[in-house]
Amino acid sequence: LFRSDISMVELRNEINSYLLHSIGFILLICVLFGVIMSLWLQNVVIIPLAELEQSTRGFANKSHGKRDLDALTFEAPEIHTENEIQSLSDSITQMSEDMKEFVEDILSAEKRAENAEQEVENVSKIAYEDALTQAKSKVAYDAKIGELAQAISQDNAEFAMVMIDLNNTKRINDICGLENGNNYIVSGRKVISEVYRNSPVYRGGGDEFVVILEGDDYKDRDELFAVLEEAFMNAQEDTSRELW
Repeated sequence: LFRSDISMVELRNEINSYLLHSIGFILLICVLFGVIMSLWLQNVVIIPLAELEQSTRGFANKSHGKRDLDALTFEAPEIHTENEIQSLSDSITQMSEDMKEFVEDILSAEKRAENAEQEVENVSKIAYEDALTQAKSKVAYDAKIGELAQAISQDNAEFAMVMIDLNNTKRINDICGLENGNNYIVSGRKVISEVYRNSPVYRGGGDEFVVILEGDDYKDRDELFAVLEEAFMNAQEDTSRELW
């Protein structure tokens, strides 16, 4: 027979003490695990997400409505979490680069279109403007005649034409030279344009000009023609001018 010196009360106290220590140890482990998990989430999830959200919001505010390529550059935060957050950051960066290239292609296409439009405008200007006198060209005159013909066919035309042929151009070329002959033609166009300020002046060729009068100039055609005759007469009688 064995005799025990430990009472049941002491045994219970020992068991309770063991359980309390075990529970305390488990709670301590849970707290440490919670702290470690919190730090891990903070460094791997929360902080990277906050940095990514801040960068994305700044990019959206900077690039909204802008056509400047520099404003379309996404400044990605340094994220090396090796998880979905890093993958999301890389995807946003790639998307911004693709968008920047797309906008750059659009701007380049618009620039080419503007250049082409400018070329067309330059060609049209060359075609519709006489190089020597800056009056409208024979091409522009033919186009205007087409418009007037259509207006006549629709019984909706009201215009007059003044035809002007400068005298002695060949004689001036022979005596004073071709350069002064050109100056003579240019000066004649200036006299015509000063009288018919609101009407297009066309150079039909050589020393021939045509003015098409519409609107107020058409209504005042007789008075303006008298002014034109007087202007040419004054120029002819001005002995202070060069011979040409």
